[in-house]
Formats: sequence, C-alpha cells, structure tokens
Amino acid sequence: MIGDFLFTKELIDFIEKKRKECSETLQDWLKKAEITSETYQECSLYNEQLSEILKATFIRGEVLIQEKIVDKLSSLWEYEKRPQNEEEASEVMRKLIREGSENPYIRKFALNIAERCSQNLGIPVIVPPVEELYSKALTEEEIKYANVFINHCEKVAREIYECVRSKMVYVSDPPDDYYQKAYHTLEILDFKGDCDDLAILLCSLLRSIGYRTFLGFQMHHVFAGVVLAKFRPLATDKKNSIEYVEVPFDPQIEDFEIKIGSQKIHFNFFDILHGDFLEQLTAVTKEQINGISEEDVKKMTDDVEEILRKLAEVSRAKVFFVDQPIAATKIVTIFKNELSKGFSLLGR
Repeated sequence: MIGDFLFTKELIDFIEKKRKECSETLQDWLKKAEITSETYQECSLYNEQLSEILKATFIRGEVLIQEKIVDKLSSLWEYEKRPQNEEEASEVMRKLIREGSENPYIRKFALNIAERCSQNLGIPVIVPPVEELYSKALTEEEIKYANVFINHCEKVAREIYECVRSKMVYVSDPPDDYYQKAYHTLEILDFKGDCDDLAILLCSLLRSIGYRTFLGFQMHHVFAGVVLAKFRPLATDKKNSIEYVEVPFDPQIEDFEIKIGSQKIHFNFFDILHGDFLEQLTAVTKEQINGISEEDVKKMTDDVEEILRKLAEVSRAKVFFVDQPIAATKIVTIFKNELSKGFSLLGR
C-alpha cells in the first residue's frame, strides 16, 4: 500500500511538473505574439482542466480499486470518443448509460437518494417499484393508491436531479471530446463534466432503479430526460389512464418565473408535471385578480411567452430513448394545458 501511495505521488508530481511547463510555454508564446490572447486563455483552461482530471483519476482510482468498483487502474482510461453525428453519438451514450446503471456504485448512490426521499415523505417503501409505472392502466378504484405511487416516483426522480444539479460543476467541451463513464464523473471528478457527461450520469442513476430515460439532442448540446406519469381522466367507462410525459433534466435551464401583479411564482419542469405550477398560479391570480393592470398583464404575457419559447425549444430536441421507446407527451403541451386552466380565472 505504501508503495502504491509513493507511485501515485510520483505521478501527481510528474503531472504538476508538466502542467507548469505547459503554462510557461504558453506564456512564452504569448509574449512572442505567436498566439493570440484568446488562444492563450483557451489553451490555459484546457491545461488546467487536464491536469486536474489526471490527478483526480490517479488519487480516486486507488479508492475505486480497493472498493472493487473497477478492477484495474487502466479501466479509468477507457473513454469513448464522441462521434460526429447524433445517431452514432446516441448509440455510444446509451451503451455507457446501460453500463453505468448496472454499476453497483451508481445504483447504491441512487438508492441512497431514494431512501432519504422516502423517509422525508414518510413512505415505508424505501424505493418505489418504478417498473410498474410503465406497465398498466389504472381503474378508478386504484386511483387513491396510484396517486401516492406516481407522486413517490416523481419525488425520487426530482431528488436525484436536484442532487446532481446542486453538486455539478459544468466544464466546456474540449476540442477532442471523449465521453466519461458515469462513475468517473461521479466519483473521480466529483460531478465535473460537460453536458454529455452529466446526461450520461443522470440517465445512469435513474435507470439503475427502473426509470425510463432518454437523451435530447440540440445543436451543440445534449440533455438527459426521464419519462414520468400523471393521470388523464377519461369520460367513458369510469376509468383513468396514465399519461406519460417527457420531463427534461437539463441543469443549464434555470427555474421559470412569472410575475403576476406584485408577486412572482417560480417553478420548474417537475412543478409543471405535478400540478404545483397550476396551484401557485391559481392562488396568486385569485389574490391579485382585482389589482392587475393592463401593464401587469402585458408583463405576465411576456414572461409566459418566453417560457413557452424555452419549452418549445426543449421539446423540439431529437429524442433517443435509452431502452424501448414509450409514447409520451412533450412538457410544453402540459404547460399549455395548465396555462389554459390558470388564465381562465382572469377571464382571458
């Protein structure tokens, strides 16, 4: 063990030496006007990022080997090169997500979040049987219990997303980009990664406990997503069916805001799905209904249009399901339906 430590220390010292040499070379090139200041800044950033990644890999790699998360140090360098087109990229990412979701360390991390969430909710079932979320339509008699189940699934997914979002450190794509494995992003780099790496991590965590996940591809960007459910009442046969909804997991999108008179409401994708958004909107509009001016309505409309634009952009992303596809409603459609209910209170 002492020998391993000394070997790692030698490697860390070597990496630091090379980092300094590279930094000095870049400074020399800049002084001689052989590179621009923009190139210098960009290369300096990559130099710092690479040295930190290398050092973290060796330091944390020893722990991963001891805990039998990986079998050998060379496994930490098994990166997947990023393909040039979306179809090939999605195949590589789905492969990494499937591998990541089967990793005991990834599953344990997701299970710990699910357990804490269940305890906070006072639910005796530590982890909801998520697979059942996608398996059946429910009768009216089952609604009371199914609502608890559906909400439980939504809360656990939300907690996993919020955990990653609160800890993530976003780094930009290097020129020659490679995908990181989920445990690499989580354990070695302590939640550092670009959008691809964070999408792989999120989908791996969710899939490890049964969620149906997907990847949404936009221009120069990719995000994770999960399929969750809500009830869609039917007028015939006294039955309710489940409506599946694509819920984006994009940490780069800030929470939404609508100003209504003197108050503001804040919400995210989960609030749209779960109905919290409509509850907030209803409460505020009832309170403000007699004091909202035309100018207030205009500002509120502008806020709504901006949110619709963002949601529409997300909903236009090209979707690749990690496992078998499932027919699901886009989040922008759910938002529009909620809006129509909420704005009816204003008679507009």
